[in-house]
Amino acid sequence: MGDELLKTTFGPGERGEPVVARSGVPVWTIAGYLKLFGWDTDKVVEEFDGVLTRDEVGAAREYYKEHDKEIDQKLLVNQWVA
Repeated sequence: MGDELLKTTFGPGERGEPVVARSGVPVWTIAGYLKLFGWDTDKVVEEFDGVLTRDEVGAAREYYKEHDKEIDQKLLVNQWVA
């Protein structure tokens, strides 16, 4: 599930990071709300108000499970610390 919902950005102004394909929301942003704020999938979908679907948040969650060290580093660099 979810491989088609995410992409890695490459191009002018893009940072080569995993994002939600439809909206461009970085996976690390979603992971931050899930991990550091303790939000569940429904809360992320609600707060992003039409920008993210449950499936997209789920795909980001799965990506995080497989790449937690990379995403945790991104959260640290962007000063998302608990």
